[in-house]
Amino acid sequence: MRKRIIRKVGGWEARRRERELFRAERERQEEQRRLKNRVLEDETPAGQDLVYPLIVRFCLYRERCSTEIRARLYELGVDEKTTEKYLKFLREERYYDDARFCREYAYGKMHSRGWGKEKIRNELEARCLEKTDIEAALAGLDPDIYEKQMKKAAKEKLATLPESPNRRELVFRHLKRRGFATNEILRLLNFLPETQKKK
Repeated sequence: MRKRIIRKVGGWEARRRERELFRAERERQEEQRRLKNRVLEDETPAGQDLVYPLIVRFCLYRERCSTEIRARLYELGVDEKTTEKYLKFLREERYYDDARFCREYAYGKMHSRGWGKEKIRNELEARCLEKTDIEAALAGLDPDIYEKQMKKAAKEKLATLPESPNRRELVFRHLKRRGFATNEILRLLNFLPETQKKK
């Protein structure tokens, strides 16, 4: 009889210890969640926050816009109020600037990808950026380099096409997909001798 009582008491002890461990683990997870979502203080935005170094590294990796930073903070589980504080702090510290992002994006896509202004504009508008910043970035593109990129894209496409009556239309469609404006493409096609219709 005595052995049974001891065994029961041991079972109760084990269950009590399990409950205490479970409670301690739950409290630790809750504390981590509170730290992660802790509202930054205005005087010390960095504080001891766990998200701060991650978001700063995210901004330093390459040029970012507010939409990308907002999406990243959402992925990290940061609430809306804290997100606004982060964005305010990061903008004040010049970790990001939407106008600068527009300029860098337009320059990079024109030079590396050979995109036209229409495609660049559509991509920037998809990121919900200010129209004034977008137009300023597009106006800042070098017109000579822009013209060269369009000619290069047209000549590369012409090199892949066999002799046929619809070469002009195929080049037009290719340049349109690359984001060049219709009037720019028509002006170029009228200038290039390879696209002239043979009589």
